Amino acid sequence: MKSKIWIYTLTISGLLLLFSTAYKKVEQKNTVTDYDGNVYHTIKIGTQVWMLENLKTTHYRNGDAIIHAPGDKEWSGIELGAYCNYDNDPENAKIYGRLYNKAAVTDSRNIAPAGWHVPTTAEWKILQDYLGGAKISGGKLKEEGTKHWAFPNKGASNSSGFTAVPGGMRFRNGVFGSLGFVSYMWSAGPKRLDGTDSPWFRLVTSSEQSINHSDYSEATGFSVRLIQDSKK
Repeated sequence: MKSKIWIYTLTISGLLLLFSTAYKKVEQKNTVTDYDGNVYHTIKIGTQVWMLENLKTTHYRNGDAIIHAPGDKEWSGIELGAYCNYDNDPENAKIYGRLYNKAAVTDSRNIAPAGWHVPTTAEWKILQDYLGGAKISGGKLKEEGTKHWAFPNKGASNSSGFTAVPGGMRFRNGVFGSLGFVSYMWSAGPKRLDGTDSPWFRLVTSSEQSINHSDYSEATGFSVRLIQDSKK
């Protein structure tokens, strides 16, 4: 009888170990790591796979360092790719990711880990349309509540799982603004959908449930949210 109990216990332990191993494998497939060792979770929304956190890397894919420009004069005068932390506080990067200028986003050394890229304007539109269009999709992208978003965080349901957070921005003169109120996220490439040249980005705000698009100076610092390369 004791031998049967021992065999039974051993079998259950084996199954639990097998389940645990399988779970860890699945979990590993749903994360991606950048050059600095930052780990990001991912989620599939429609036909696209997105990162769940804003980018934090301080290096390009090949290991070259992205220029850190904390000072106002440094930021306003730089023409190369650069990053900063909001208010130059590294603690903000842990929650909201880092802010990057357009040159960093479009650098040929690639700001994204292998298999990922900064979304194009067309890819942002696919996401927006899948979530019901521009008027309501912002609410489906935003993290719920007011832990990070300012009141009223209108329409925020995060039903997509995207978990957009309001990382704010840095103006070309070095001034920071909009933390807690707006999530600005770069699009790749210099062109709009209509073909005209302009730095293009998406934004969602605490006061609206829509997702909007606009342009700004290439020297402005915005968040970056990556999308997985399409698998052919």
